[in-house]
Amino acid sequence: MSNYLDGYEKDVCTHCDKKRTKEGYDGCLGTLDESIVMNACCGHGEDNTAYIQFWNKERVSGVTAIKIQRSLTNEQANQNNSSNDTRCTID
Repeated sequence: MSNYLDGYEKDVCTHCDKKRTKEGYDGCLGTLDESIVMNACCGHGEDNTAYIQFWNKERVSGVTAIKIQRSLTNEQANQNNSSNDTRCTID
């Protein structure tokens, strides 16, 4: 397993090989609801380094952050009604 910082400021996540979105977000997360999420990181394969930060300044880390990220990406996919969603699932 590579170090999560190996993916820092790179165009492709070293864990899932997904390219960053055009906005610069981790490819496996896609663009999360920007009215809720300030920023997030998938952890690049290291669960304990994943995080999600909300506009109210609350920050959640680790496996709990990954669960929230999954929930938000699933909600977004359902809202888009996209059966062609090419994002990877977050491990």
